Amino acid sequence: MTGADLRGADLRGADLRTTLFLHQAQLDAARGDTRTGLPTALTRPAHWTALALTPVRQPPRSAAPARRGRRRRGATPRGFGRDDAG
Repeated sequence: MTGADLRGADLRGADLRTTLFLHQAQLDAARGDTRTGLPTALTRPAHWTALALTPVRQPPRSAAPARRGRRRRGATPRGFGRDDAG
């Protein structure tokens, strides 16, 4: 993983035991926990166990239903702008 920028990467629970060319500096810049498996040559950064990690936030769900597709330009919704009075 030489050259990979792991700053702020969430490695919690990842199995990195067989990862090639992983450097200690990359781990030091990432987030992890006790479940993160590391190669034997590397050490678990102190901040992985010392700080409580905040859970990953999920985006809020909108109460409005999802829109399905786009309206055509100039299209009039059903029941609007028509003379349905026969």
